[in-house]
Amino acid sequence: MTKLKKGNEVWVACKVKPGPFPNERMVVITQPMDAESYVGFADVQSIQDQTIKEGNTYVRAYITDINETIVIAAVDGHALGSRYVQVSSDEVHPVSL
Repeated sequence: MTKLKKGNEVWVACKVKPGPFPNERMVVITQPMDAESYVGFADVQSIQDQTIKEGNTYVRAYITDINETIVIAAVDGHALGSRYVQVSSDEVHPVSL
């Protein structure tokens, strides 16, 4: 597996639901340590499984900071709060071209 580092484009585990437009999904990412969940909207191009309308999948993000077990990443799309999430490194994997 590729070593994760700052600046990497990654997939972050999330749950999606239909968004307000056909080409959008509402994205929810549960964060560790009782942090508030990330909620936002992403274009289907930023969702790993673009056919899924509701359920578990991954959303594209960019690592802004990382340590041995925690990744902080900026999520593609429009967040209702902060666009940054803090998740376990086990919940992300690199976007392969």
